[in-house]
Amino acid sequence: MARILILDDEEDLVEICGIILQEAGYVVDAETSPVRALARASRVRPDLVLLDWVMPDLSGDEVLLRLRQGGTADVPVLMMSASPNAATFSRAIGADAFLA
Repeated sequence: MARILILDDEEDLVEICGIILQEAGYVVDAETSPVRALARASRVRPDLVLLDWVMPDLSGDEVLLRLRQGGTADVPVLMMSASPNAATFSRAIGADAFLA
């Protein structure tokens, strides 16, 4: 069964995405803290990371760069954002896909 890690600072969005993905049969790890999400990604090695672009503390691009530098370099990352500039930039720094 595929494991998906969701990282977004909006708790409601994390909860809703988690419910939808669990009902679809995925194992879901959900975090609202970038630091905790990076630690969890290293520990559980998800099959996919759903990553918000705009967050406090560490931005999505910084999280993505850290994911690409560690033992999670090959984990696909789907960047999410309402920002119109995020799509191009996220792909340029290594996101596998983008969801507006």
